[in-house]
Amino acid sequence: MEDLRNLVFDIRYLNLHLPKHTHRAYEIIMVLEGELNYFVDNRAYHLPPNSIICITANIIHQNISLNNQLYRAVMIRFSKDFIQTHSDGAEKSNFFYSFYHKTRALRLTVEQAEEARELCVSMFNEFNAKDAEYLHYCHSLLVQLLIKLKRIILMDYESSRVDYPNFLHMKVSKIASYINSHYKETILLTDMAKEFSISEYYLSRNFKTVTGFSFNEYLNTTRINMAKKLLKETGLNVTRIAEEVGFSTITHFGRTFKKIVGLPPRAFRIRSD
Repeated sequence: MEDLRNLVFDIRYLNLHLPKHTHRAYEIIMVLEGELNYFVDNRAYHLPPNSIICITANIIHQNISLNNQLYRAVMIRFSKDFIQTHSDGAEKSNFFYSFYHKTRALRLTVEQAEEARELCVSMFNEFNAKDAEYLHYCHSLLVQLLIKLKRIILMDYESSRVDYPNFLHMKVSKIASYINSHYKETILLTDMAKEFSISEYYLSRNFKTVTGFSFNEYLNTTRINMAKKLLKETGLNVTRIAEEVGFSTITHFGRTFKKIVGLPPRAFRIRSD
């Protein structure tokens, strides 16, 4: 996994599966050709050509290619500071609007897609040429793209939003949302199958298909991401944090944290200071 802690701005073409990950950067993916599924936080999205998804910092996400189908997309990553210079400091307004709206994904018209694609290509060329003041130029192009996305949402959200492609995606997304809200509690596959009126086998198999995570893997990753937030933002000790995020023993918490993050909890806290 890439270390994006010091990333300011990056743009590249994408045609490969990216494993599950989180990072501090904000991310925009525009699908140019082909199609793919993207799982972000607690929601599965089906992205056809000319669609865009905006992913906030520090949330779980990964792309899932459909039956190894080829696709081509452009991926833009940037730090909050890169864009914050032209914001009033409120992430949920202005240029960050499209990251925090009801849906993270938009389906563009042919005309809208052409304008967005032109901005992305110009950003890509400028970033790779690295001529004088190239980051300032990329910044101006990114601001234009973010303003266009905000205007699309404000003008015609209903026709531009990306809906669930089928009932299965909606059902699995609801289960993932439940896990996000109840991660402190004991959550078992058996109980979830009963709660959502489906068989354990169907839930287990299709949760993986839609999200790219096994059921337990998603539950543990959700808990560990919250633990990371508590380690960085509070003074709670590790034992208390383990309890707060739903682990019954400190040993299980420590082992799971290191497996997912690559560091023990205390080492992660020190590195994050």
